[in-house]
Amino acid sequence: MRIELSGWQVRDAIRHYLEVNHGLDIQDEDMEEMEHEFMYRSIAYKKHKNGKVIKDENGRMIVDEENTRTVCSSAFVDEYKSTFHFYLLPTQGGER
Repeated sequence: MRIELSGWQVRDAIRHYLEVNHGLDIQDEDMEEMEHEFMYRSIAYKKHKNGKVIKDENGRMIVDEENTRTVCSSAFVDEYKSTFHFYLLPTQGGER
């Protein structure tokens, strides 16, 4: 299941969370420079000396764990241009 949230929905959720859990009343102008950090894996694949990617017996590329790294990055949350995507996987019983 794919869930999509816009920048203003994320801001409203954060504002609501801060109000309920911390008693803070945050205004829109206080959230103009809101930035989020995220991490992702930059995956490297094993290659032959000629540069061609090595594949396993099923035809899938083999991950080079030595050269795969985790990258930390950040971006500003724009109220109208930002979109966040969340993917929910079904549970083991197949329920959603």
